[in-house]
Amino acid sequence: MHQTTLCGAIVGEHTSATRWWWVVDPVVRILYVVFWLTAALLVGALVFLHDPAVNAVLMVVLVVCSGLIALYEFRLNPQPVAARGGWSGRQLFYAVVFAISFFVAFTYILTLIF
Repeated sequence: MHQTTLCGAIVGEHTSATRWWWVVDPVVRILYVVFWLTAALLVGALVFLHDPAVNAVLMVVLVVCSGLIALYEFRLNPQPVAARGGWSGRQLFYAVVFAISFFVAFTYILTLIF
């Protein structure tokens, strides 16, 4: 029986990784856009808009997007494989943004509730 190239690719060892990247790449691109739009809207809302509910929602969206992007960056470049044993610039940026926005959003929402 003759195997075509497509059948060889389906049976290959990198099939699950290929499917994973096929689904994840468009989602991550959307997350990048949502992250930067939310960051800009949050800055504008904090300066010009004095509605705590809008600010809280934007902070939560920023925390979720930065956390998911940081997770993606860490899965893309794991620590033992990283050059010089350190984090890449993107890993560091999104991890720091996630940590800071998480604690700011947590305290902001707590002050709104209590």
